[in-house]
Amino acid sequence: MRRHLPYYLILILSAVAFRSTNNMVFTTVPLLGRYDLSFTSFQVGLITALIYLFTALSSTFLNARLTGGARRRALIASSSIIPVNLALLYFSSFATVWAFSALFGFLSGMVFPNLNASATAQGDARQVERQLAIFSVGLSVSLVLGPSLETYLLSLLTYREIFVSFIPLAVLTAIVSTRVSFPKGGVESTRMQGGLSPGLIAAILTVTSYSVPFVVLVAFLPIYAISVVHVQRTLAYSLFVFFFLTSFGMRLYLSFRPVKVLTVPVVLSTSLTVAGLLMLYLARDLAGIIASALVLGIPHGLNFPMSTIMLSRGTGLSERNVAFSYFSAYNNIVQVVTGLAFGYIVSALGYRLSFLILTAAVGAPFLAFLILYVRPGAYFLSGQGPGDTGL
Repeated sequence: MRRHLPYYLILILSAVAFRSTNNMVFTTVPLLGRYDLSFTSFQVGLITALIYLFTALSSTFLNARLTGGARRRALIASSSIIPVNLALLYFSSFATVWAFSALFGFLSGMVFPNLNASATAQGDARQVERQLAIFSVGLSVSLVLGPSLETYLLSLLTYREIFVSFIPLAVLTAIVSTRVSFPKGGVESTRMQGGLSPGLIAAILTVTSYSVPFVVLVAFLPIYAISVVHVQRTLAYSLFVFFFLTSFGMRLYLSFRPVKVLTVPVVLSTSLTVAGLLMLYLARDLAGIIASALVLGIPHGLNFPMSTIMLSRGTGLSERNVAFSYFSAYNNIVQVVTGLAFGYIVSALGYRLSFLILTAAVGAPFLAFLILYVRPGAYFLSGQGPGDTGL
């Protein structure tokens, strides 16, 4: 393990620097729109969907078609443009914020899948799963540090000035991106051989049950707290700290104790998602919202590493880069639809009832996952070879 420590550090730095910046934009643009540019609830959902749309477009139609060398150049170029993009968001108006937000989404679609795939670049199957868990820990660390930093900065700065304050982290991402590796193993595929693999489909179903509520929480959780419970704006943003704190705890645990059999964690993740959303619907004060955020952070911490482990177990090395691109693109497409739909539902029904309706969107992909993979005993859930069927 010691000889891999330098690459572990690269993975953690890349995850922390990029995800802190990425999460800041995704959570602050809706707040800038709502409270600085006077967006309606539907417009908040629309601009959130726009960011995810351009992330999906670049990830699916550009990044997924690139091979190792071109991907490396695209990663470095895109991460180098992001600091300029943050400055543009600082100067944005009602008209230009749409274009600058779309640009950030496009750049994210070129950066994140490649950083994700870099976690599978070195070592055997067991080592790859450890690196994926470590990368996930880096993501979770960033999602605690980033919101904590922004909560403090919001007591001193405006929403606009927050974009400028995160430029140093964006510059760090650009620097570290020059040091990441890409999977090597013969000819690298730019498409999935024989169609979508069961591992990819299972990963998609697993992540769907949480992507839907997660995009809503990113865009609307502080707005919900401000509008429904009348929490102060600075305090409302601190809810992300509680949410990502339990997420970090789960991913830290998985990095030291990798899970071989994934069935129980998947069931636990979905159950806690439903419970957390119901708690959010019933919350009448700040304490209730904090409790729901703590519960919802647990499945967030479980879901991403489980999905990526399924993906790595169920795909060949030569097609893993494109598999991660498809996985990321699908995730963003779901988030586009969710942002638009939830923004419309909030406009029609209000925030509280809309969060209750959200629980129904969690059950359908989970049921499909149970029928297709848990009952037959898919090998990528048990960690056994492709010919094995035991859970």
